Amino acid sequence: MVSADWNTIKAEYITDDTSSYRKLAQKYGVSRATLEHRAKVEGWSDSKRQHKGKVMAETLKNVKKEEVNRVTRLLSVSDKLLSRIEKIVADDDCEISPATIDILAKSLKNIKEVQRNEKEDERTQIKVIFGDSGEDYSI
Repeated sequence: MVSADWNTIKAEYITDDTSSYRKLAQKYGVSRATLEHRAKVEGWSDSKRQHKGKVMAETLKNVKKEEVNRVTRLLSVSDKLLSRIEKIVADDDCEISPATIDILAKSLKNIKEVQRNEKEDERTQIKVIFGDSGEDYSI
């Protein structure tokens, strides 16, 4: 009988969300009872939870980075638009039609709304469900 590679089995259990003791026992040709016993003694379930937590933390870090980049770009565009509006309004030689004034007013309103929404969205809550328990993560 060939000896099971327990490090490989353990690593697969910890890192593969679809793995189960039954599937691994069948895949590697080991007794399910032996596998369950070894997993319990070595704390595989805790290791799997810790691994999921680390993966989730890294994912949330990346999501936050992307969100910060998006907000930065959005605010940069709104600042450029505001600067252009200021130049148009400050130019004494520029004749501004009522339609242009309406467009500028709507643009300013939109800029203000974007800035207000970004302040309100500073903290986002994400609820992640692992099995029967949920964990809250903030980004």
